[in-house]
Amino acid sequence: FTVLGTEGIGEPEDHYEQLECLKHASSGETFVATFSSNPGGSYSGILAWKNALEMTEAHTIAILEGDLASAGTIIPMYFDECHVTPYTTFMCHSANFGINRNTALNVEANAVFQAKQIKRFIRDAYKYFLTEEEILKILDGSELYLDEFEIQERLTRRAELMAAEAEEECDCEECSLDEEIVSSVVESMEE
Repeated sequence: FTVLGTEGIGEPEDHYEQLECLKHASSGETFVATFSSNPGGSYSGILAWKNALEMTEAHTIAILEGDLASAGTIIPMYFDECHVTPYTTFMCHSANFGINRNTALNVEANAVFQAKQIKRFIRDAYKYFLTEEEILKILDGSELYLDEFEIQERLTRRAELMAAEAEEECDCEECSLDEEIVSSVVESMEE
C-alpha cells in the first residue's frame, strides 16, 4: 500500500522502494495506491510508475480522491482498477518542460524532441479515456477538467474497450482455436 499525495510524483529514486515492491510482486498479491490531491510531477517518475505497473504480476488498485492533475491523472491509467471517491476531479493537460541554460540550438532541439515524446505518451496514456478531439486540444495547450462522474464513466468505457482490444489480439489456445476444427483434428487422430 502506498500514498501518492500532495507532494506529487518525484523522480524514480524518490519512489524506489514502492517501485521495486511493485515490480517484484507476484500474481497472488494486490498493490493499492491512493492518489490524494496529487498535483502531478516528474516525467521520468511517471515513466517509472508506468513501467513498474506494466511489469508487475500483482493486481493493482488505485484509489482516487481530491484534485488530481497532470501525472496524478496519468499514472492511474495503468492500474488494473480505479476507485473514484466523491468529488474527485481530474485536470488533464500536456506537459510543462524545459532545460537549463544551453545553446539556442540545443534548446530548440530538445523542445522538438520532447514535444514528439510527449505527444506519443499522451496518446498512449489517455487511450480510450479521452476522445481524439480532447487529446488534440490537450496537445494544443488546453486543460480538460472532469468531475467524479465523468472520470468513472470514462474509466468504465476504457476498461471495456481495452478488454475488447485484448480479446481481439489474443492468440492463446482458448481464443484462437475453433471448436469444430479441434473436434475434427481429434477425430482424425483417433482413426
